[in-house]
Amino acid sequence: MMFAQKPAVCVWELTLACTARCVYCGSDAGRSRANELSPAEALSLCDDLVRLGVPAVTLSGGEPLLRADWPDIARRLTAGGAKVDMISNGLALDGRAAGEAARAGLSSVTLSVDGPEAVHDRLRGVEGSFARVLEAARAVREAGLPVGAATSVSAWNVEHLGELEGILAAAGFGGWQIQLVDRLGRCEGRPDLPLAPGRAAEVHEFVLAAGRRGRIPVYAADNVGWMTP
Repeated sequence: MMFAQKPAVCVWELTLACTARCVYCGSDAGRSRANELSPAEALSLCDDLVRLGVPAVTLSGGEPLLRADWPDIARRLTAGGAKVDMISNGLALDGRAAGEAARAGLSSVTLSVDGPEAVHDRLRGVEGSFARVLEAARAVREAGLPVGAATSVSAWNVEHLGELEGILAAAGFGGWQIQLVDRLGRCEGRPDLPLAPGRAAEVHEFVLAAGRRGRIPVYAADNVGWMTP
């Protein structure tokens, strides 16, 4: 069946299981859902996405690496012609997993990086997670894949974006997506985390200035807002 219109991208939460405990997590991830797709159901969904003509699929979570059949899912999608990438917290992304990602046909891997070491570890709820995400970035590059970073901006880290820009550029990240923490999931009970509306302009100005500096390509996510500079 041919469809007159098709989605430009699919972001697929493979599992709600997660090794991090981010204080702002909109999905309130941690344990897997009781009714997550079986391996057969997941492959069937891959075929549905290919038939629909979805050109790009992002594997996300939770932590997608905690789903044992993620390489099978990636291979099924890439075999059907879809471009597949992944968003990971990096805690389980060692050289073996990075090599598996390359063999499965992933086009890139994006790692969540929320600030310099102390800030990142505090927001992620895992001591040592900053060092491990930098190791993951190196493993991804050594596997021959581009690596990007995604930062969720909150009141806890907005003043550290300049420092983080230098860290990411020095660590060889090839792109940086900046998004805002939303009042969803675990963050609903943390009114101290989301930026006050009056501070949104700081993020807009930082994205524009970072783009002019050109140390690392910077992208504003959709919740930063389309009707801005």
